[in-house]
Amino acid sequence: TAKWDSTVTTDPNRSNAADPMSTLPQFDPVGPTEPYWGTLRTFALRNGDECAPPPPPAYSERRGSDFWKMGKEMFDSVSALTPEKKAIALFWADNPVATGTPGFHWMSVVNQMITLRALTADQAAEAYALTSLAIADAFIGCWKEKYRSLVVRPVTYINRGFDSKWTSLFPTPPFPAYPSAHATLSGAAAEVLIRLLGDS
Repeated sequence: TAKWDSTVTTDPNRSNAADPMSTLPQFDPVGPTEPYWGTLRTFALRNGDECAPPPPPAYSERRGSDFWKMGKEMFDSVSALTPEKKAIALFWADNPVATGTPGFHWMSVVNQMITLRALTADQAAEAYALTSLAIADAFIGCWKEKYRSLVVRPVTYINRGFDSKWTSLFPTPPFPAYPSAHATLSGAAAEVLIRLLGDS
């Protein structure tokens, strides 16, 4: 588990005085987050490996390697951050201290769909239940692969190979980088909502 700083504030080095929401509050995690979460019993899947992603490219600091190319893409993308990209990143950041979690974010989407689609109580209950189950199983599968692959976080790789002073837009959480939890949970939640409500 993580220890959260009780004196959460925005990072003055990254914030914009005219826009207090230009960055996320900092947090103080201690130790790896939930290293055994991937061993939990799943709800709908047989186990956390049923929808396992392909293995990540082998770690390499060799210029031109697949792993190096991923690091370079991340470095270049964040180094040329447009206001639009920054807004999108902050919208999807889902920092547990500031904005909830990816699962919470998707449950807020379910809330919106219930209102927008004027769902009945039965339809709303089904949307909540199936989306929650998909998110829970996705978390288990994601965390199983994270602690099996143990892929270094982008900020660590970029500091080693590209720029020792580079920082990400918001703090790096204390768990392995691959696969992306946001992508895994978003894929699972979106698939359920598309099946239930159509692709809009």
